[in-house]
Amino acid sequence: MKESPRLVPSPSVTADYATVRKRPAAKPVTGRLRMDGRFSSIVLVTAYILDSLRMLTAPWRFFQINAHHFSQHKGIYSKLAIDHMIPPKWRLQQCPMADGYLPPSYPVFVKPEWGENGQGVVRADNQEQYQQIVNSLVHADRQHIVQQAAPGAREFELYTVYDRSDKPLLVTVTEAVNDAHQYPVNSIKNGSTRYLDITGQFSSEQLDQLASFKREIGKFGVSRVCLRANSIGDLLAGTFHVVELNLFTPMPINLMDMRYSLGRQLRFIGRVAHALALATRALDDERCTGPVFSRMMMYSHRRKTDRITSRLHEKTEKTAVRRDHQKVHGGLQ
Repeated sequence: MKESPRLVPSPSVTADYATVRKRPAAKPVTGRLRMDGRFSSIVLVTAYILDSLRMLTAPWRFFQINAHHFSQHKGIYSKLAIDHMIPPKWRLQQCPMADGYLPPSYPVFVKPEWGENGQGVVRADNQEQYQQIVNSLVHADRQHIVQQAAPGAREFELYTVYDRSDKPLLVTVTEAVNDAHQYPVNSIKNGSTRYLDITGQFSSEQLDQLASFKREIGKFGVSRVCLRANSIGDLLAGTFHVVELNLFTPMPINLMDMRYSLGRQLRFIGRVAHALALATRALDDERCTGPVFSRMMMYSHRRKTDRITSRLHEKTEKTAVRRDHQKVHGGLQ
């Protein structure tokens, strides 16, 4: 799909968006080793397992931390179900993609009902692009939703870990900066996106305040929520919109900050692994609510099968069209 020309920022966000675009790029640490996203995830999981075992806690219970928000009926953490938990003041307009539905305004994002790291998310800047996306998903077995683009010039990722208390064990704030578009699909796989850890710009009281906002949505043991606001001041004032909430295996995205040295990455991994082990230990007296990991793996397998089936179907259709075209032209000769 061809990218349409970049939208002109609306007057309400022009100044803030210009500020974001002028912000200098994060300078990566030079002359030192650092881990990429995949390897840092492996190290984090290993550190978490070791910490859990030291606490005599079963590490596989990690997947039960948010299990009470898991849809056993659908076998996923349903975006539609989670959307209903978000207070109206922070909620974006979104609905299931259905035949004949046309968004009242653009841009909009079309996304699968469950997914992580921007997988399967596409943006439509106008009705023509939206219809192209709808046509491309006509054979998809998964439910897709249509979400209105969030107003606000800046995008933040808020990562929190809790045990049973109302005091967070860990809070980080990371800004996603992308100069390519006013409404980008930010993810670790988007080469135009860079992540800046800005946790140090907040006091402990302010971090607790941000964490309390998330508690208004729901009590999540570990989560990462994507928020859009015009400024840090608006973020602290609760003037933002919730774009996405990750509850399955949320990664602390601040590890992707290119300014992190290897030593800083390892120190933070030690902190988050310990916090996750504490959150898991807090579940020891609770009963299992049902399988989560195995259901999610089954869903992921179905997604891969759907993609293969869809490609085969498209190939078959193209072959049939080509054959019909050859018959028509052959008959005319």
